[in-house]
Amino acid sequence: MEREKISEVLKIIQEIEQKQEEVETHLKELASITRDNLLREIIADVIKKNTIIQKSGYSGEDICLTDISDTENTVPSVIETLVSEIRKSPSKKIIYLREFLEHFTEISEQDKNVLLQSIKDRNLDDLKEKLLSLVKIFHVNI
Repeated sequence: MEREKISEVLKIIQEIEQKQEEVETHLKELASITRDNLLREIIADVIKKNTIIQKSGYSGEDICLTDISDTENTVPSVIETLVSEIRKSPSKKIIYLREFLEHFTEISEQDKNVLLQSIKDRNLDDLKEKLLSLVKIFHVNI
């Protein structure tokens, strides 16, 4: 009797693991929305639903939402900005590098820590080159 219960529990566990794998597969297939696009959608919703804005005569078309492609957020310029911030405040180098590594959503926190250890002691010119290569290797959109 107890063997039957154990085998039944094991069977249920295997089914749960299979369902979990299916869920993970489906989640990976879903399109992930970027932070900027999410903010753009939130701002558009606020504009559409805010009665004060509507009463003042503004519409969604009147309020300009800056398009990311119009700004100078190219990878080299972002990295250059990061390096200049580190130059201004060298004591915050680790903080800036951690913020930069947050763009690497496909890798684990442990891997980010390893990357941080490998780049934290580099000089600024070498750091710039290393960051550019990391972006290319991991296909990160900044």
